[in-house]
Parts: sequence; C-alpha cells; structure tokens
Amino acid sequence: MRLGLEVSATELSSTELLRVAKQCEKTGLHSLWINEDIGRDAVSILGALAASTSKLRLATGIINTYTRTPLLIAMTAATLQELTKGRFILGLSDAHTASNTKMHGIVFEHWDEACARMREFLIILTKLLAGEKVTWKSHYIQIPEAKMPLHPAKPIPIYINARMGEMLEIAGELVEGANISIATPRWIKEFALPNIKKGVAKKRRRLSEVDISYHPILCLSEDHDKALKTARKRLAGYFDNPETIDLLKDYGFAKEAKAMEEAKVKHAAPSDKLIEAIALVGSPETVAKRLRQYIDAGIKLPILRPQPLDGEAAYTAAERAVRSISNALS
Repeated sequence: MRLGLEVSATELSSTELLRVAKQCEKTGLHSLWINEDIGRDAVSILGALAASTSKLRLATGIINTYTRTPLLIAMTAATLQELTKGRFILGLSDAHTASNTKMHGIVFEHWDEACARMREFLIILTKLLAGEKVTWKSHYIQIPEAKMPLHPAKPIPIYINARMGEMLEIAGELVEGANISIATPRWIKEFALPNIKKGVAKKRRRLSEVDISYHPILCLSEDHDKALKTARKRLAGYFDNPETIDLLKDYGFAKEAKAMEEAKVKHAAPSDKLIEAIALVGSPETVAKRLRQYIDAGIKLPILRPQPLDGEAAYTAAERAVRSISNALS
C-alpha cells in the first residue's frame, strides 16, 4: 500500500523533521508532506530535507496561494524540483480565512469564491512552469507580464486541497492530485469521486491520472478513550470553519452541525460517533482496518497526520505512527 506522512513545520524542530524524514525513507513510505502554518516555513525545511534523502518524495502539504504569488510559487517549485532531483510534490491551498486576514493582512474572498480564484491561479502557475509568458487581468489576479526562465525538466505534480464539489472538479480537470483532509468513506465514494470525474471528463483524461490522497488526523493508542479525547481536541479548530460545518451535514451529522452553528461552535460538543467518522482513532489494527475502508472507497494515497497524546512529543508521535501503521498494513 502506498502510504505517506504529514507533519507540521511548526510543531517539530528542524532536527526532528530531518529525523522523521530519514525514518520515512528507511521504512519505504511514498512521501513526506510538510504542513506550513505560522512558524517555520515549509520551503526552507524541504530544501534541507532534499539534501538528506534520496528516494522519499517531498511535498508541501500545504502552502498558501494567497501569501505567495503564482510566479513565486513557480520559482519555489522549480527550485525544489531541482534540489530533490525530481522528487518534489507541490501541495497548494487557499488556507484559512482567519490566517489570511487576521495574521497576514490579506483580503480574502468569501470561501465560495475560492474555487474561481484557484482555477485562475493553477492555469497561470502551469503556464509559468512550462516557460510561457503570462499576461493576466481578472477580478482575482492581475499580472501585466511574467515569465520564468527556469522551468523544470521533469513535470511537477500539483495537488490541491479540495472539499467543495467545484474544487474537486478543478482537481480532476487541471492537476495531478486532490488532497482531502476530512471525510468519510461514503462521502469519498458518493461525492468526491463523482465530482473529480466531472473534471476529468472536461479534459478527456482518465480517473487513474488523478491521485486522490486523504490526510486524516491520526490519534494512535491502545487506550481508545485517550485517543478519542486527543482527536476531539485536535479537531476543534476545524469546527470553527463554516465550510467544515456544511460538510458535516453531508456526512449525515446535520443535527450536530446545526447545534454547532447555534452554539457558535465553541460550546458544542461533537459526539464520539462524529469524531470517529472523520478521524483515525485507536490501535494500529483499528486504524489499518479503517484505512482500508477509505482505499476501498477510492482513496489512492493515505497520508497520516499523527497527533501527540498528552505529554508526548510531536516527533515521537510521528515516528511511532510510521512504525506502527506500516507494520499493521504489511
């Protein structure tokens, strides 16, 4: 089974990230995704990891398309592709409204406009990576003229975070992969795949050409209640996002979603059933069984996001997850 790992550039030190990368490569994992929040930037970390690994694919998981221009991301991607000798994966997202507006000071369109902007961003980025000259003027992006003299000899796979139907469709139409972070197997099968197929059909591609990766929160412990408590705590931030609340309705949790909206999210207590539906919780064997359900539903590349239990270091949780889940799946 193809398997990857996602870790935070903020929660792990540079030394710890290097240690985890070496373990991932030794274990034979497909890829390591460096998530960028407010702290260490993912790009610098990946540059260092490129020199310390030789087989492991290295990915941004993700970087923000509002804090970086298409040209800057094209420059970054081409450089990392060169440093990794063709092992780089470019993971992109529009990030979160709160992060963009409150911390970066960037005007952020309402989330239902994110798809239109992402489509334009990807078209421009693809042209720049191909060495084309780009002139663009729209509501979202204005570029009088841009061209990048450095373009990679080997194409760079681009993955976008996708939850809305239109964003999933864009993934099927324009890029190599769709990243999904919160979902149930049923939602993957009945919502995500049909929308990706719509995009695939537009370009007369095959569904097999689109990699569908799932990045679930992983709380690993033989003590199920302890793992469940950790998952609830780590998911709390997602429930602040109106888009996530809408997704919960699609997952069959309409009553809980309504309660969260009415309680302004913070005071709502999601049920154990809801937490277990969207996170990987429990022993390695339980998690492995759950992963196989996602794969049967259409996920091609599971990417684990291990969360530390109380008192545990983040890098310890990551190393434990790589070792335990790899063994459970073998």
